[in-house]
Amino acid sequence: MIIITTKEITIRKFLLPIIISLIKNNINIIIITKNAKLLEMCFTNDQKNYLKFINFNFPTSIIEVINPYNFIKIIFKLRKLIKNSQNKNIYLHTPMASHFVRLSTFFLRTNIIYHVHGFRFHEFGNKLKNLFFFIIEFILQHKVNFYVVLNEYDELVVKKYFKTECIRINGIGIDSNYINKYSYINNYNNKKTFKIIVIGAYKIEKGYFDIINLLKNNTNKIFIDCFGYGNPNKFKNIAKKNNIQNINFNDFDENIIKKMCNYHCLIISSKREGLSVTLMEALTLGIPIITTNARGCKDLIIDNFNGILYDLKNPNELIKKVDILINNYDDFYIKAKKYKIECYNKFDNEKIIPVLTQYLIHKVQ
Repeated sequence: MIIITTKEITIRKFLLPIIISLIKNNINIIIITKNAKLLEMCFTNDQKNYLKFINFNFPTSIIEVINPYNFIKIIFKLRKLIKNSQNKNIYLHTPMASHFVRLSTFFLRTNIIYHVHGFRFHEFGNKLKNLFFFIIEFILQHKVNFYVVLNEYDELVVKKYFKTECIRINGIGIDSNYINKYSYINNYNNKKTFKIIVIGAYKIEKGYFDIINLLKNNTNKIFIDCFGYGNPNKFKNIAKKNNIQNINFNDFDENIIKKMCNYHCLIISSKREGLSVTLMEALTLGIPIITTNARGCKDLIIDNFNGILYDLKNPNELIKKVDILINNYDDFYIKAKKYKIECYNKFDNEKIIPVLTQYLIHKVQ
């Protein structure tokens, strides 16, 4: 089997458990991604006997993609690489890699399983962008034999428009045993500053403008710590211009579960998700949650049951929802604790990985 992603971080963050599970079933794997050699340290010597790592620099910017020479060069180089591997079974991840792989394999005999982490088009997206990305996927879906999807919206799209077999799962799951090492305890009273943690890459689609708007207009005594990958300077500068001082923009912390235990609430303000791993981890931990009604968030959160949803088209609604949480904190804390019991069966990777492994093995035989 060939596993292909745009960047190695996708494999490190999400795919290691499924790769190890496939190895246990004696599946040989070729990993093609940027900085592939960095992944060698993630595996034991015995596991590496089943693995081959190939570095491939997929484009990461629109300028690289629209350069005709570069575009054609990538297509033919990737085609040659896949053809020489003499392996027709391809397990695809991430949009950029999935697009180039499928373009490069037209008229090649392949068996492609596309694990969609969220189509680029979605119900709240810009209409022109949605149309553009839908047309691309509609063309390239002819090179997909099976889809793996994570949310209801993507599942409906595959079944209605692509008419291709698919399986819907809760991502790769999470390590519930690890999360249960930490204990989340309600330590809030209305005399304290309400401490909020925000987790998400420092990108516009992660909703950081909503967070800044919250601090500009909220009258409660709150403080926000943000943790994410990427450069937060754009958001730092906006906060500074608005004289907002009760917010920090931090690098992502690998032990984010431990960090969550120090806050009263998690906010995920994403405009689009595949299926939020952070939300699954937070639900299992038992911390009260506020998130948007975006695809991949509303699949996990039922409003006023195991968390709070706000309309991503109405940032001011977040202000009201924070007020509701603060004024009814004990009730939402109890609801979060009760729902925590259900999370193991729904999200634990010990439940999900065997199902996905057997599905993949069945489809590559």
